[in-house]
Amino acid sequence: MGNIIATILNQTGASHVQPSTLLPVYASLFLQLIHRHSLVTMQPSTFVLSAFLAATATAKIVPGCHFWVREIATGNNVLQRCLGKGWTEFPFLGGSRVEVKADQNCGLTVDSAAYTAHFDGPCDYDARE
Repeated sequence: MGNIIATILNQTGASHVQPSTLLPVYASLFLQLIHRHSLVTMQPSTFVLSAFLAATATAKIVPGCHFWVREIATGNNVLQRCLGKGWTEFPFLGGSRVEVKADQNCGLTVDSAAYTAHFDGPCDYDARE
C-alpha cells in the first residue's frame, strides 16, 4: 500500500504535504482495498463498520502550544508535549495526576507546586476525540 501512496504523491506532485492532508487518501485506499479483496466474503454490516472507522480516523488539527514540565526539586524536565490552545491534560507525574492547562495565548498552568510548565513554541495539536 505504501507504494500506491508514493505513486499517487509523485503523480500529483504532492511529495511534500502535511500528514493530515493525506488522511482522505489513506481512507480511500483502505476502502478500495476492502472492496477488492473482501467484498465476496464480507457481510454488509462489517463493510459499513469498516467504512465508518476509516472515515472517523481523520485528524482534527488545531493550533497548539508545545511545552515542557520541569520538576522544581530536581530541575529536571519530566514531560514534553503539544497541548491545544484552551485545552487541559492530566498526565501522570511523580506517581500522581497533574493538571496542565494552556490558555489561548499559550500561557501554561500546572496545578501542582512541585512542577512548572514552560512554553517552547507553537505546534499542531491533534484534537481527535
